[in-house]
Amino acid sequence: MYVFFVHTYEEAEEITQETYSKVMAYLKKEYAVIENYSAYLKTIALNIIRDEWRKQNREPARAIKNMLHL
Repeated sequence: MYVFFVHTYEEAEEITQETYSKVMAYLKKEYAVIENYSAYLKTIALNIIRDEWRKQNREPARAIKNMLHL
């Protein structure tokens, strides 16, 4: 899904792996409650992408701005 925001499928796979890693770490906590898993996964993935862009000094793609209604 987020392959359009990165350069390669490998980057998309890394983001996916990091997303699920962060979700699993959160779910291990006793008080972890997620009401909408889909929205939670998308938020984590987009935050990881934004962090990578900040590291690379890249601007968000037009597609992500449209998706977020910015």
